[in-house]
Amino acid sequence: MINKYANLKIKDYEDVYSLVEGFVRGAHSIIKDQEKDSIAIYAKADFIYSIFKILIEEHDFEVGFIDLARFYYNNEYDSEYCIRITDEGHITIEKARNDEFAPYKLYNEVSMFYQEECEQDLIVISVEDNSNITILFGIGEDEEDNECEYQCKCGCNQDTTINYSTGKDGEMHGFTASKSDGNSYCSYSFYTDNILDKDIIKDLLGEFWS
Repeated sequence: MINKYANLKIKDYEDVYSLVEGFVRGAHSIIKDQEKDSIAIYAKADFIYSIFKILIEEHDFEVGFIDLARFYYNNEYDSEYCIRITDEGHITIEKARNDEFAPYKLYNEVSMFYQEECEQDLIVISVEDNSNITILFGIGEDEEDNECEYQCKCGCNQDTTINYSTGKDGEMHGFTASKSDGNSYCSYSFYTDNILDKDIIKDLLGEFWS
């Protein structure tokens, strides 16, 4: 039986610049190996544009199809966009889907999703496509912005915590994992209609805990 979650990874980046460095390393690997068509980041348009600016200013890639017009002219701040570097070294930007009822557009790629800004449906589609490598990522936040106001038992003062989500069938279908190192805090959530087991989740969180 194929474990479709074997290609799901979780990563934490210090800031957008370290994210872009990882993105560029992945792009160079794809250009060299030609095993995937592209590497892509999915997030809201503002965040995608900040990545684009860094790529243009600090890295040497060709600019291909760029579609941010609807964002600027229609104020589509809540829409998910995708910035992609192809195996030919071209940067493209487009909406993750044309409208709220259209299917998401995914390719044979390494797909990176900004956890805070992507719909769960989009992440699940990528995970269940066995040809895709799916990466959930977060950007480290200032620990002071995430301090709990109460002396509670929510786990906020622990280095690492994980909460499992069960469905109406009583089976486990998702999780929320949080990590704090004293200086930064990040949290990831994942939910699927499929049944998960704790061994799979431990494998998914291997890099996250390290």
